[in-house]
This record gives sequence, structure tokens and C-alpha cells, in this order.
Amino acid sequence: MLQACCKNVNAPAGIERAEGRCHMSPSLMSMRKIEKAKDYALQKERVRFTSCTIRFQGDNGDHTISYDGDRWGCSCDYIIGRESCTHIMAMELMLEGMVGEPEAAWAR
Repeated sequence: MLQACCKNVNAPAGIERAEGRCHMSPSLMSMRKIEKAKDYALQKERVRFTSCTIRFQGDNGDHTISYDGDRWGCSCDYIIGRESCTHIMAMELMLEGMVGEPEAAWAR
């Protein structure tokens, strides 16, 4: 769009010609950035979590869930001696495609 406006005497609204170059107004640039962000938000395949810490509000209290290098952890008592818990399973479902493949038996 910028290349086209520079060749035309009448630039589109929000784009000004100065010294032979086009300059987009800040409000138009901001609108374009918002539209690009919306497009990105629809493309989950662009996102890959490598690590994060999450506060999860469970039925019996809050739990801290961690994800680091394809390994999950949870502060709940249930996970002791087990591979997973309902909190981790919920996060794996929410973040499907953005984290490593679920290792828990329930996902197979």
C-alpha cells in the first residue's frame, strides 16, 4: 500500500507524502497493528511455549503450575507420585498445539 501511494498524487487518507516518501499517520499505523495482532491471535501455530508459570484456581484452592522444556509440574497434592493431574490436563487442553505433546496416559 505504501509503494502504491507514493506513485499516486492523491495518497489514501491517513498517508501523507513528504520528500517523495509516504508517511503513515500514527492512528492509521496503530489500526494496522491492531488488525495484525488479531490475525496473529487466530494463528495458534505461530506460538510455542518454552516455559511459564500459571496460577490455577482449583476447587480446593489455588495451585501453581509450571511448564519448562516440555515438563509440567503442579503444586497440588494429587500429582505426588503421578505423571499428571487435572490442573495439568486442563492446561494441556487449553494450550494444545502451543506446548509439547501431552505425556500423560489420558492423552493417548
